[in-house]
Amino acid sequence: MNELENAYERGTFGVSRRTFMKLAGIAGVTAMGGMLVFPDRAYGLYTEPTDPHWDALTGDKVRFTVHSDTHFTKYDMKNKFALAFNTIYEQIPDIQAHVFDGDTTENGADGEYADLVEYFNTYVKRPPIICMGNHEMYAHNGNLSEAINAFKNNALAKLTIPDMPQAPGGTHEGLVNFAGKIGGDDGYWVIAASCGLNYDYGYQIPSEAGEYGAPTPVQWMLQCIQEAVAEDPDKPVFVFTHHPMPETVHYSPENFGAGWIGQFHDDDMFVGQYAFQEKLAEYPQVIHFSGHTHIPDNDPRSIWQDGFTAVQTATFGNAFWMQGGANVDGYDNAGDTGGFPADTQDASQCLLVEVDPANGHEVTIRRMDFREGAYIGRPWTFKVSDQSTWVYSHAAMEAANKPPIVADDAQVVVSVSEPEPGENAQVSFTIPADKITADATGVEDDIVMSYRMVVRPASDPQGEPVYDACFMSDYYLASQNRPAEFSRPLFGASLEAGDYVLTAYARNPWENEAQIGEAVEFTVPEPVAVPMTAMLAVSFANGSAADTSEFAHAVTAYGNPTYEAASEFGDKLVANFDGASCYGYGFAQEDYDKLAGSVTRELLVKFNELPDSGYRDIFSSGEGVGHWIEYDGSGTLYHYGNNGSTCATAQIEAGVWMHLVCTFDGSALRVYRDGALVDEVEYAESYQAPRANPYVWYIGADTDGDGEAQCWSNAKIAFVNMYYGTAADDAAVAQMYAKAAVCTIADDAIAEGAFGEPEVGKLCILPTVMATDVNGAQIQAVPSVTAPDGTQVELSRVEGGEVSTLADTVTYGFTPTVEGCHEVVYTAGYGATYAVTFSVAAAATTGPDEPTTDPDDPTGDPSNPGTGDGGQGGNQGGSSTPGGDQGDGGQGGSGSGSDGGQGGSGSDKPSGQGSSDRIDPDKLADTGSGSDKGGSLPKTSDPMGAFTTAVGAIAAVATVALGAVGAAAKKLGFGGGDNSDQQ
Repeated sequence: MNELENAYERGTFGVSRRTFMKLAGIAGVTAMGGMLVFPDRAYGLYTEPTDPHWDALTGDKVRFTVHSDTHFTKYDMKNKFALAFNTIYEQIPDIQAHVFDGDTTENGADGEYADLVEYFNTYVKRPPIICMGNHEMYAHNGNLSEAINAFKNNALAKLTIPDMPQAPGGTHEGLVNFAGKIGGDDGYWVIAASCGLNYDYGYQIPSEAGEYGAPTPVQWMLQCIQEAVAEDPDKPVFVFTHHPMPETVHYSPENFGAGWIGQFHDDDMFVGQYAFQEKLAEYPQVIHFSGHTHIPDNDPRSIWQDGFTAVQTATFGNAFWMQGGANVDGYDNAGDTGGFPADTQDASQCLLVEVDPANGHEVTIRRMDFREGAYIGRPWTFKVSDQSTWVYSHAAMEAANKPPIVADDAQVVVSVSEPEPGENAQVSFTIPADKITADATGVEDDIVMSYRMVVRPASDPQGEPVYDACFMSDYYLASQNRPAEFSRPLFGASLEAGDYVLTAYARNPWENEAQIGEAVEFTVPEPVAVPMTAMLAVSFANGSAADTSEFAHAVTAYGNPTYEAASEFGDKLVANFDGASCYGYGFAQEDYDKLAGSVTRELLVKFNELPDSGYRDIFSSGEGVGHWIEYDGSGTLYHYGNNGSTCATAQIEAGVWMHLVCTFDGSALRVYRDGALVDEVEYAESYQAPRANPYVWYIGADTDGDGEAQCWSNAKIAFVNMYYGTAADDAAVAQMYAKAAVCTIADDAIAEGAFGEPEVGKLCILPTVMATDVNGAQIQAVPSVTAPDGTQVELSRVEGGEVSTLADTVTYGFTPTVEGCHEVVYTAGYGATYAVTFSVAAAATTGPDEPTTDPDDPTGDPSNPGTGDGGQGGNQGGSSTPGGDQGDGGQGGSGSGSDGGQGGSGSDKPSGQGSSDRIDPDKLADTGSGSDKGGSLPKTSDPMGAFTTAVGAIAAVATVALGAVGAAAKKLGFGGGDNSDQQ
């Protein structure tokens, strides 16, 4: 499976993989060499720049880089790391330091630290400052002391970079928090705090108590800030924590439970989520850097100014994240709204910070993108001592932004796929992304954040939308990977058949949007139904519990299920569950997905006893949600919907074989007993998989949350079947019952002579046999015929002949090809059979050519050959001369004209039943019955392979006449008599 297929296999699209691969073709998306290939782009795990174009740096400034979320060693981090630092030293030879703002490793594991040390010692030439993020804790199961010691001993103690303050011999040797200056004694304060306990997000628990004269990191940070500001209030003070503070940079929601922000409070000084940053607002000198969110630095909301400055540092080597949400950032390219686009592992950004001592300590922050080989947008420039330069407040940017610019010739294209069986047609769109740009006259760093698709009925193009969702644009990709056209399916749409109008909009981060071209009309075709298809098929007749469906689910026996012969079914084996035994079948999410909107469950069961109390399950997989068929001591069977409260019911009793069918067709729950509908309730909520791990479907029990059996049944079961696709309707259930009923066939079901005189090459119509079920209803038995050589004969349904007095019956026939004794076995219900043999005679033969006039009877006129008698059902085809005076082989009547009447001798290709030619069953439907044809035969449909089952087996198709009068099949006669009116 290639990467594109694998992405869709994860189930994040809302459409099947097969359907989306078709949509991908519509949108121009393919898979090649294990990589995604979009129009005009192809990329693997990491993109190297094809045309680096870094702006030249000028002036004598203090410069350092800021990196966050390096995550050694995921997502090709080693190659990213090497390229980035080679680039930094080539473009910024006077760089003085590097700050790593947490999550430098993926888990804080020993091997990851070994890689970190190797690459730092190889590629980093200037002093790094490293603080811990939450990921440094993961390998240590919440043990903070262990995590800190691993960081110190496996990373800091092994780094050999000159002048590194935390390395052996440095000014901050072995410390996980740092407070010092970059740029010498006259340089600028850098204060970096590692996170600690409380879900790894807290900054209130001391990790190095007393080292900085304060009990908690937040108090220590404040003390350091106050000291730096007192030293020179015009200088910036750079503060680093891995986590952002609430409601500052994007995305830093107020709710800590969202997991994106740190906890910057303690019980002594800073009570409440905002207390610490409210204190920081007294110090405009503070520039706070954070990581953790992985938000791309392309987003202009990555800087925030309100009392102090906050800056978001994008991921240096991991993968980008977004806010997500179908109506915020929108669906990613895999149909997910969780905020983690499928191709964002191709990410490598950091910040370059410059301070100009000669210009009022002006701060310039440049965003470096190593895939692009360039800085992102324009640098952010301001002075902490001059708030007139603070133009990066979110309020100011929101007020100034303008909607994207759309070219006049930009137009959306809509494509609609042909629906796959069981699925609605899928709709995709294509946007000319290269004709849509952000309006930088409002906000210099503005971007096209997403595209919004709005669908309305064509009958009401200004009315309420039936679909309204956003799609993440490709802004976070390197420019060489951004396709000229942006194509996606309408993820999550479930549009019924009909006519619609789609209107597309380009949207910036502040949800200011512009329409793209004109609205587009499109039509969704009718869906194609999935035929009723077996998901689970288990028959215990041969003493096996194996699933014989195409899915072949693995089976496990619980307790001690036994088998016994059931006299009601001709001693077929049935499974016996004693209330402490059952069978469980391993299921997968994909199985439940197929059953979500439609399911048919069938079983032939006899309850040994009803429970004294509580509920028992007979064929179920439900826990919290899911599928239940259960019963209680009152004799009530419950077919529950997914919510566990809506149900259809039926009355059951112990000691009686019952055929039960429970269906859900997307709109109603139904229960059938012995072929008859007994209850129906409206229900439209899709089924879900149970809240269980692992998934197990039980016969004779139900699952609990751990996949173990519970609510065991005491019952006998002959078979169970479960189907997805189109749910069984009344007629289908009646057919099921016809094959499963407890019924009998009378000993005299077929009268003597009912087969007539079958002959090779002539259509043989089989007598109709009826069985009687336990309720007195009539069920037609289905025949199967075995030829003398032991092969099965192909039967046809015969139409158009008056061959039975019963309504709703099917007449079966075949054309013998060999003479001899044939056996027909009629099967009805689950065990009733009736066998009889009949003989097929050889085909009649035509003798040698004879004169057209009998010498002993010269009345025949050679010049008028049509005057001869057509015969009375003779069994020869007549001579090769039209209208011979004997006219053998017709069904009766005088020959007249060249055709010889109804079956008299015709031309040299005789066509009546008396013909010696073999009858082709495929041509029977074309045989006429008028006087201008050579013989009258009933029409047949195409031969049905469904009736070539083994003797005694149940045919695949049966027609039921429930409640019909117990009439016998009409006796049929065939042969040389004048019985043409019967055919």
